[in-house]
Amino acid sequence: LRYLESLELVTRQFMLGTEWAWAKRPDLMLDYFPLADEVDHMWYGFVTPESPAYRASLAAAIRAVRARAWELIDLRLEGLRRLIAADSGAALFVSGDHGKLPIWRIFRPNVALSAAGLLVSDDSGRVIPSRTSAYSPDGLYISVNTTDWLDGIVPPDSVASVAARADSALRAVLGADG
Repeated sequence: LRYLESLELVTRQFMLGTEWAWAKRPDLMLDYFPLADEVDHMWYGFVTPESPAYRASLAAAIRAVRARAWELIDLRLEGLRRLIAADSGAALFVSGDHGKLPIWRIFRPNVALSAAGLLVSDDSGRVIPSRTSAYSPDGLYISVNTTDWLDGIVPPDSVASVAARADSALRAVLGADG
């Protein structure tokens, strides 16, 4: 409930900030609201039966709290609609950047890249750039270590083949369940 209270405060503050900005009569106003993302990153895996974190009794409790959080998201959207209602020239566009899937595994792309011979590390696990063709600095994307970077070893005419090898190495990774 304390967490919900903080979500209510965040919602109120975002609404006040948007009202303030709208009162300045902008030609274009971009707005952001993090709740939908935050709420489902935190709770979606607990309410989705295919997730290993799912427990029916826990899911019921979380669904109730999650429903209140989504009411706040609806309240925020209604506040935006109310702001533009009196302006016949205004348009409201709502967008999201991704969907949700329950996640319960950790994927380490550098392990796959190392097994494929694309990444070389020292005894302490630090990447050796002068011997590495591709690596993932943060697990979110793969970088080809091109010659236009310090210690880069992949020439421009080899970038596509290194990227293809990295793609194959990542796609070959299978979990224990296949």
